Amino acid sequence: MKITITGSLGNISKPLAEILLKQGHQLTIVSGTPERQKDIEALGAKAAIGNLFDSQFYASAFQGADAVYAMTPPNLGGGNVVANTIKAGTAIVEGVRAAGVKRVVMLSSIGADKPSGNGPIAGLHHIENLYAQLKGVQTRFLRAGYFYLNFY
Repeated sequence: MKITITGSLGNISKPLAEILLKQGHQLTIVSGTPERQKDIEALGAKAAIGNLFDSQFYASAFQGADAVYAMTPPNLGGGNVVANTIKAGTAIVEGVRAAGVKRVVMLSSIGADKPSGNGPIAGLHHIENLYAQLKGVQTRFLRAGYFYLNFY
């Protein structure tokens, strides 16, 4: 299966990529950081490096993918965390639509089902609604609460 992963080589995307590669899937990993290309390729995946707010970049990265794992970067801060999160998430959704992807798993968060009162998670609420409007796309939201990465 051809799968594209957003989220570069973060705490969730890298372990996911390693598992999928071991299972024999063909992976493209999206990053906004050119320095990540070597690390992505060292894993055995194709690197797609570009602007994380550009829907055409995502459409190109998603072309031919059977599925997309979509993680909107959490570090789009500045003074407009929610607005920047929505902007990046919108670009991913538009890329999915343009590339004709039929399956998407979106990493979201507990509280994203609420439109407000949830701080920066409000951005994910808006993005979930954008995915829900896609026609002919199977979408699953992973509303994670905590990730345990260090058991020491």
